[in-house]
Amino acid sequence: RHRAPATPTARRGRVPGCRAADGARTSYPDALLALRLPGDAFNAYLTSRLQLEEARLASEVDGRVRRQVQAELARLAEFEDDRDGREADALQRHIVDEILTLKCPREGCRQAYDDFEGCAALVCSRCRDPPCHFCGWCLHDCGRDAHAHVRTCPHKPAGTDAYYPRPRAVFDDHWKRRKAARIAEAMEAARPAVRARVCRALRVQLDEVGYGAQ
Repeated sequence: RHRAPATPTARRGRVPGCRAADGARTSYPDALLALRLPGDAFNAYLTSRLQLEEARLASEVDGRVRRQVQAELARLAEFEDDRDGREADALQRHIVDEILTLKCPREGCRQAYDDFEGCAALVCSRCRDPPCHFCGWCLHDCGRDAHAHVRTCPHKPAGTDAYYPRPRAVFDDHWKRRKAARIAEAMEAARPAVRARVCRALRVQLDEVGYGAQ
């Protein structure tokens, strides 16, 4: 049976001797070489063996370090994936709860509402002592009466009714643009991978307000 020749590294720098009965190459023991070799020759032999052993150990250490680094990189990559998911979930909740869902502006209430009819001077159905009066165009908390603010609201498009959200198409477009702008601001602060996840998860809602269509 053919055997590959032993390399100096495999022999760990030892001097090859005779073959054993099974064909394996043996090495002369250091004690025998110390008896048979001149002192300088034996010292040179030991120095060479030491250098080979140091190289072997360095190679083993490099291999272990390389495997450890690769394992750590894999762990960090997995953690990064989890980080993207956590950040995307948080951003998605913020967009849905704080931007797409209109709410009473008063801290401590934040009652959500879907739509309203009539005057844009709104009154929160949940707030008490006193109830929150706020503007349907910009959600400004006006205290006890929102009519004066609604009449001159700086966010209200030109040509609309003094108090009512008319034309309704203008009012709806106004809120789509406001929501899209706030979403863009929130997205801008997120990393690209997080933005991509949120865009996939909220594709329908983002399309409805025209986000990304400008």
